[in-house]
Amino acid sequence: MKKALKWIGIFLVLFIAFLVAAPFLFKDKIVAKIKEETNKNLNAKVDFGDFDLSLIRSFPNFSLRMNELKVINVEPFAGDTLLYTKQLDLTVDLMSVIRGGEITIRSVNLNSPVLYFLVNKEGKANWDIAKASSGPANASEPSTFKASLNKYSLEKGKIIYDDKSLGFYLKLDDVNHNGSGDFTQDLFVLSTHTDASKVDMSYGGLTYISKAKAAIEADLDMDMKNFKFTFKENKIRLNDLDLGLNGWVSMPDTNIDMELKFAAAQSEFKNFISIIPAVYSADFKDLKSSGKMSLSGFIQGRYNAGSMPGFGLTLNIDNGMFQYPALPAAVKNVFVDLNIMNPDGVPDHTLINLSKLHVEMAGDPFDAKLVLKTPVSDPDLDAFFKGKIILDN
Repeated sequence: MKKALKWIGIFLVLFIAFLVAAPFLFKDKIVAKIKEETNKNLNAKVDFGDFDLSLIRSFPNFSLRMNELKVINVEPFAGDTLLYTKQLDLTVDLMSVIRGGEITIRSVNLNSPVLYFLVNKEGKANWDIAKASSGPANASEPSTFKASLNKYSLEKGKIIYDDKSLGFYLKLDDVNHNGSGDFTQDLFVLSTHTDASKVDMSYGGLTYISKAKAAIEADLDMDMKNFKFTFKENKIRLNDLDLGLNGWVSMPDTNIDMELKFAAAQSEFKNFISIIPAVYSADFKDLKSSGKMSLSGFIQGRYNAGSMPGFGLTLNIDNGMFQYPALPAAVKNVFVDLNIMNPDGVPDHTLINLSKLHVEMAGDPFDAKLVLKTPVSDPDLDAFFKGKIILDN
């Protein structure tokens, strides 16, 4: 018994010594691999601060931590930062490091990242930083890193997508996102959760979403061979408005093909007006509201540097009303019938048909109709507005 305890004690001492010493033994090897891969494959400047390697945080795998990681663009986006993150954590398969050669990454986490995706007026994207192969495709050197992910995440991030070729801008603040699935398979289900405290979106100089809270739960069928992703169980929430989404997105090459449909899951007017910043305030919970609404739409076609997909949106509001308790007057008798249609993504083919708008503010009625065709080449506008708005009310 004493002899057995002695060997157990020796084993524990050696094991603890290995846990302490292993990071020092393999740290230089992993850093060298990272620098080799970035220099070989990226047209960008990659830099990071302190580097830490531990076996204790994620035993039996290595936990690799980089602080102040930056990916900085070169021409034509020289000086722009594509990615900055306060902290990057990777879980690296221990045996792949010991064997040498290919290093397997199990999980990735970004802490306080800022991702800035930019498309210039010529249609070139700043994330297109992969170096072109200098020889035949089958002669290129294989990567010494392998992504065998089970999960990935980012915490307290900021994501900006600014497409100057289309006049589209999207910003998400305080983003938390995580995803899990077996990335070693060609076909698998990716389960994701995303929330953001503030979402802003504009297109063509008009702001459509401002400072909205967002949460997304989505399961996707991932077809990695064809790079096609199909939405399964999913729910999108903007403030108090819940939307369902179904369809697919495919990236066969540099193009992005899609066929997506969305619709509001509720039929209450109050849920719809929650996406209006002036209405969705601290006392929104005390807002009195009634009436019904329906909202649906689609995005279908191809997106690339020279084209965007077709889209459509239908909004109906029936006898809507809302009033803040602190204000004497209500907005009531709201009726809206709006249809926006673009079959092919060509801006000039957009048709806006507001066949009915009626609202009474503090008892004063306001009515409008509008039909807009060929808005780019030769705007054909048929509209009328009639009513009285007293700002004091």
